[in-house]
Amino acid sequence: MDNKESIYLKVLEQLNETFNPENFDEEHLTNEMFNTEDVKTLQQPNFTYRRYLYRGNRLYVKLPLTWEKGKYPVVGNKILAWGFSLTSVISWTEPNRGFNALENWKTSMRLKGINPDEYASERADFGSVMHYLFSVYLKGTEFVKKTFKEDIVKALVKDGVLRETRAKYILDNYNRNLWNALIGFGRFVIDYNVRPIASELIVQDSKNWIATPVDLLCYMDVPVKIKVEVPTGEIYQRGEKKGESKTKEKTYVVPKSLIGIVDFKSGSKGFYNSHYFQLNWGKDMLEETYGIKAEILLNYAPKDDMSTSYKVKEQMGSDNLDMFLPVMKEMSNLHLQDMFKDGIKLSYDDSGDSDTINIKNFKKKEDEEVNYVINGDEVIDNEFNYKFNYKNELNGTEKED
Repeated sequence: MDNKESIYLKVLEQLNETFNPENFDEEHLTNEMFNTEDVKTLQQPNFTYRRYLYRGNRLYVKLPLTWEKGKYPVVGNKILAWGFSLTSVISWTEPNRGFNALENWKTSMRLKGINPDEYASERADFGSVMHYLFSVYLKGTEFVKKTFKEDIVKALVKDGVLRETRAKYILDNYNRNLWNALIGFGRFVIDYNVRPIASELIVQDSKNWIATPVDLLCYMDVPVKIKVEVPTGEIYQRGEKKGESKTKEKTYVVPKSLIGIVDFKSGSKGFYNSHYFQLNWGKDMLEETYGIKAEILLNYAPKDDMSTSYKVKEQMGSDNLDMFLPVMKEMSNLHLQDMFKDGIKLSYDDSGDSDTINIKNFKKKEDEEVNYVINGDEVIDNEFNYKFNYKNELNGTEKED
């Protein structure tokens, strides 16, 4: 077993040893299936994926799935595989759009009197709500403008997308934006004749320890040009073609049905190289996980914050970016190997298992790897059989971090 495999298996072992279903994050949002009649690999698979929180980061874990006739599938509690969040990995490895771009943005936001971290969290929640609304729209949900805000807050809380206070805050501040975004998405669905297969479908790159949800896997009609020789109704009167019908080449734009991945972006400022990498890496993972080959990759976003229109960008066919993608994959895995070389650094104590919280729940943290004890005012050094009053030594010393 090489070092790379041993690191991966150590993390897998630790995840199973500390498995806790409460660490699942928004599990209702993942692996929503629609029409899978023509996609056999999505019909009653023997595994599923869930998003799993680890020290504030997103992991995706693969779990066994058992089907019983006439019943809902049962999800097992043994983690079969794990993958790190693709969006996090891309942020490590993508060439910067500008030197210190993130810090420069934060500085500019502060100059406007806006807390950049709070704003980023707010926009992330707005994006989550937009994704959610698109998903339930595809299920046939009807939205009523008069009760839109109240209805969506209830749905978000019921489905566990956001807490009630946060859901109300987002709808209070983005009610019109979300309503208009839905109108734009409805137009996109009609324009491309979108027939959903699955949403938030988690896929994995097992070689590089990465996983990600595919926002929307669907059939869509993409406009393509074809050239056809069309009879003009006229007849050749002389020459070799005498008596034959004359033709003229005409170009037609016709719909071609393709399997596509659509990645939703809630921002309206444009699409970047990172979005290209995200879609193309996700395409590779979709084929590895389910054997499905996506034929078109699209980014989708509202045209602007208050627009009822949309914009899309096809993210395929860039030789320069395609050349960099394998390098990005290798770099990301080297980073993950270093990140997890000592396994998962678990910060766990049994107080988290308590059903109550009171002053007796907690124990003082014990120092690790020391060969002395503190008893009252005395330090007793076991190595040298020496003791002294530590308070006499405190004057002029620095506080230990």
